[in-house]
Amino acid sequence: MEDVTANEATNYPLTLSAYSGDRVRLVLGYEPKHFDEPTVRGLLDHLGDILRAITEGADVPLGRMPGRRDPALAAFQDGGTTEVPGRSVPELFAEQAGRRPDAVAVTGEDGQLTYAELDAEADRLARVLAERGVGPESRVLLLMPRSTRVVVAMLAVLKAGAAYVPVHAAFPADRVAWLLKDTAAAAAVADTSMLDRLVEPGVPVITYDAIGDAVPAGSGAAPPRVPADCAAYVMFTSGSTGTPKGVTVSHRSVVALTRDRRWQGAHERVLFHSPHAFDAATYEVWAPLLAGGTVAVAPAGDLTAEVIRTGAARHGVTAMFLTTALFTLFAQADPGCFGGLREVWTGGEAAQPAAFARVAEACPDTTVVHVYGPTETTTFATCTPITADEARAAVTPIGRPMDNTRAYVLDALLRPVPAGTAGELYLAGDGVARGYENRPALTAERFVADPFSAGGRLYRTGDVVRWDADGRIEFIGRADGQVKIRGFRIELGEIENALADCPGVARAAVAVVDSPSGSKQLVGHLLPEEPAARPHPDAVRAKLAGMLPAYMVPAVLLPIDELPLTPNGKVDRRALPAPDWSRMSEDRYEAPETVTEEALADIWAGILGRERIGVHDNFFDIGGDSVRGIQVVGAVETAFGVRVPTRSLFAHQTLRAFAEAVEEAVLAEVEDLD
Repeated sequence: MEDVTANEATNYPLTLSAYSGDRVRLVLGYEPKHFDEPTVRGLLDHLGDILRAITEGADVPLGRMPGRRDPALAAFQDGGTTEVPGRSVPELFAEQAGRRPDAVAVTGEDGQLTYAELDAEADRLARVLAERGVGPESRVLLLMPRSTRVVVAMLAVLKAGAAYVPVHAAFPADRVAWLLKDTAAAAAVADTSMLDRLVEPGVPVITYDAIGDAVPAGSGAAPPRVPADCAAYVMFTSGSTGTPKGVTVSHRSVVALTRDRRWQGAHERVLFHSPHAFDAATYEVWAPLLAGGTVAVAPAGDLTAEVIRTGAARHGVTAMFLTTALFTLFAQADPGCFGGLREVWTGGEAAQPAAFARVAEACPDTTVVHVYGPTETTTFATCTPITADEARAAVTPIGRPMDNTRAYVLDALLRPVPAGTAGELYLAGDGVARGYENRPALTAERFVADPFSAGGRLYRTGDVVRWDADGRIEFIGRADGQVKIRGFRIELGEIENALADCPGVARAAVAVVDSPSGSKQLVGHLLPEEPAARPHPDAVRAKLAGMLPAYMVPAVLLPIDELPLTPNGKVDRRALPAPDWSRMSEDRYEAPETVTEEALADIWAGILGRERIGVHDNFFDIGGDSVRGIQVVGAVETAFGVRVPTRSLFAHQTLRAFAEAVEEAVLAEVEDLD
């Protein structure tokens, strides 16, 4: 034999082989299921460029070798521009009120307001705020449930020149007190039902609801003119150091969001169902109001398939946004509930293609859009419609940059990486927030100088992504310890710091695990101060309830003897022990006794993926969460013919206690019939 050739078979999707000789020969083998030929040829070309650069610049550090310039990136990165007027939200709203004074601006269970009525009511409340010392760049806390009045309050605060600071209903009194201090709030607007969160506030409190203080009709001073760069709101998200961080967003950024061309046509009447402390509310309120549309306020309580259907049929709702978790829930239980809408936008967590496919098949006339956007870039930054064929093929990218937005996928030296290559996502444009409230160091860390635009800034998202061949961004994962659970952005470090402040806890580590129901759950691992005195999970959970919002309290707390560490001394989250879900229930198992308990045990078992449920099992300790709670409520209504609110499950967390609550609701229903 004089010449032998061979093709090496491997189990890797991509294999580079180098052969020596007179010339070095490189062969790049690939698995067609994972790569196409143009991509592989592009990788080889890129490698060739790098090798030539090495030989031509032997003294240049490898990390600073020039990368290959991808000519397609320029078109991918820029989302295009629309005209963004340099005026404030109240000014642009006043224009709409002047054009259509009698058109319905906001409607809900507590009535409706025309543009003229909303404008006048907000003016009156703005004058009250001004009389209490609120002015330009002041901060005003909003402690209100979702209602038409919260829309009035948001507009009134802006008319007064201030920025509203929405407070999530899950925030305990201690956290509200911290918000008052951190923002140096000038006042608070509160609903009677949330006054218990304001313990010695030290600022004027305007009670604004159906039974509280009426807003006087006095004249007062005219509202000040508000510059477009003035702060419009401050929304707080979880912070890695244990301190929440407030994102300060200007009027200009809000206006830029509302000027996106994608809202034209399908977003005339938008369902306002998100907590107003969640930045999706920025879209739900201001996108329709600054375009002459209508905000349809969802009823108090949980969002259900019936609420969505009623919103479309009775209030003419044309579009809505849902977090990934809620969208997936409805896609599984009742995908046809979106049929009356023209568009459904969803995002916030890693997508489940099967959910998109089910909705696309059940609602062929409804466009489903996958959207992405951190709070720091004013709600939404990239988006793309997902077709049924794409969903069936598991293709669910987070899309292209929206109007007035630029997206860059960069390496560690802020250099663009070629399409198909993983890098960190940076965002620029009119939607980029002013920064973090009173956190200059963190602002400088996350909002960096834009090397592609003189005087501009980039927001460093911390998300690892890549461009696909069509110029859409694919999400890969996070580059830090931040997670998203049911749409809430959570820094694990903040929970770990709170746990370490609990009695008997020396250190703590928090991980995200999949429960038997398929939901993601927070699990806290507790290292005791004294090995012989392990902290009691119930005591720790009670302490956390006064420090953190409910959605940040771990569902499971596990005392451990030591925290596993990586070779460089960091906590190895992947080596943390997983909860033994079955043992957590078996150790205290007591069989259901009443018919109601047996029926509810079957419901819980089916939803949580458990073989059996005991009367002392806590719904949230064995894998339940707020999304699964909505499923439980729906199943209870089917089985018992009575609807109990999801908050009943939070108040009665064991099977026995929840069974008693359901029986009381059934008896009340029977008495009403009599």
